[in-house]
Amino acid sequence: MLIVALALEAVQPPPADNGWARFSAHQARSRIAVDVAIGTTRSASGKPVYWVRRTTKRPGQWAEVSRTDSVRCPAVLTMLRSMRDLPAPRPAPPLLDNADIVVTADGTGYELHAPAAYPGKGEGEMTLSSNIGTPLADWVERSLAALRPCLPPVL
Repeated sequence: MLIVALALEAVQPPPADNGWARFSAHQARSRIAVDVAIGTTRSASGKPVYWVRRTTKRPGQWAEVSRTDSVRCPAVLTMLRSMRDLPAPRPAPPLLDNADIVVTADGTGYELHAPAAYPGKGEGEMTLSSNIGTPLADWVERSLAALRPCLPPVL
C-alpha cells in the first residue's frame, strides 16, 4: 500500500508549478472562477504523465483545489487530444468594412493559453478568449464536465 501511495505522490505537480497550459471559465454575475492548469511530469519508468489542477474560487470563500493525472483519470488524455481540434477564431479588426463591435458585459468568459504550432513551422504560444456560444466555450465546458468525476469538490 505504501508503494502505491508513493507512486501516486510522485506524479503530483509541485505546488508552485503553473504548468504549460491553462484554461478557465469565469462567470461574471456569480463571480465564480474556475481555472485549470495542465502540466507534465514523469512516472517512475520515465513515461510522461499529464497532471491537471482545478482551482475554483467563489466570492467570500477559500479557493477549492483538486488534482488528478492521466494515470488515475483517462479523461485527461481525451481532453488533451480534443484541445488540438479546437478551431481558432479569425482576426476581427474593429469597424473594418463597417463591422459591428460586439460587447458582452455579462455571461461567462472563457480562455485557453497553450503551446501552439503551425504544422512543421515551429512552436509558439497562443491565447484564445471568448464568451458563451463559441467553440472555445463548448470545449471548456465539455472538458470541465469530463474531468468532474476525477476532480471532486473539496469539502
